Formats: sequence, C-alpha cells, structure tokens
Amino acid sequence: MKKSHISLIAAFCLLVSCNTATNREQETPIPFDQLPSSAQQFISTYYGDAAIKGIIREQRASLLQYEVDMKGGIDLQFDRQGNCTEVNHKNGGAVPDE
Repeated sequence: MKKSHISLIAAFCLLVSCNTATNREQETPIPFDQLPSSAQQFISTYYGDAAIKGIIREQRASLLQYEVDMKGGIDLQFDRQGNCTEVNHKNGGAVPDE
C-alpha cells in the first residue's frame, strides 16, 4: 500500500512538471521584418519617426503575441495577425486613431 502511494505521488509530480513545462512562456527577440505585415504597417504609419529599441515574440500555449518597445517610452502589443491590441505611452502622448 505504501509503495502504491509513493508511485501515485511520483506520477502526480511528473504530470504537474510536464504540464508546467508545456505552458512556459517563450520570449524570442526578432527583427522588424519578422513582425506580421499589418503590425509593420501600423508602426510605419503611426510611429515612422520613432526608433525601435526591441521586439519580442511571445509564445505560450496557443497564445502568440508581439511586444514592441520603442524609444520615447512607447510600448506596443500585437496579436498573431498583427492587430494592435495595446498601446502604452509612458511619457504621455496621444494614442493613434484608426
């Protein structure tokens, strides 16, 4: 009986660790040309003169999104199709109207 409890606990721990490993978030830096084309167009249209500090591709389970960090305190977030989902202006400023 004690052996089966230990086996059950070990199996549970293995299951939890495997599930946690598959749900880990992957963050990968990418260049501008690897953004979806609609995200590239959005940035070029509304922020063409702002320099990009970095772009991160985030993937976790079925979620894929892109975070763009720009100089001047501007952070943009895009979904997998390149639709803008979030705009943050840390130093104030207007959010573009589409």
